[in-house]
Amino acid sequence: MERKEEIIQATFMLASKNGIDNVSMSQIATQLGIKKPSLYNHFRSKDEIVKAMYDYLRTQAKEKLKITDLDYGKLVKDKSLEEVLKLTVQNYYRMSAQNDMLSFYKIIYSTRATNCVAAQIMCEETEKMLLATKNLFYALQVHQKYL
Repeated sequence: MERKEEIIQATFMLASKNGIDNVSMSQIATQLGIKKPSLYNHFRSKDEIVKAMYDYLRTQAKEKLKITDLDYGKLVKDKSLEEVLKLTVQNYYRMSAQNDMLSFYKIIYSTRATNCVAAQIMCEETEKMLLATKNLFYALQVHQKYL
């Protein structure tokens, strides 16, 4: 495991337990058994670690989905509208409901009003969901799947 991944996982564990606002770079270093300045060889700030944690967990969650589940053109082809909508909801649920991702969402959601990085991540996730929905509706239109 790479050091960056170890830092992300240690931060995630501490944030799950104490809340992200109650985690310091010193605590992360102590958790890893390293000196605080060593963290700065990998990340400039705790905010950067939180952003990396989001990217890391989202990537991990997406890797567990089949590639056709992410390609709306393939997903829509040869399926009824009901099947497409059901699969889409199931895929999003599978990705979002994984223990680590769900815990991360709880961490971010609880601090979004006071933590700029948490608010930014919430906005990014919302934009990704809106884009995915737009792409799904486009694929449905192209394949003439209507109610």
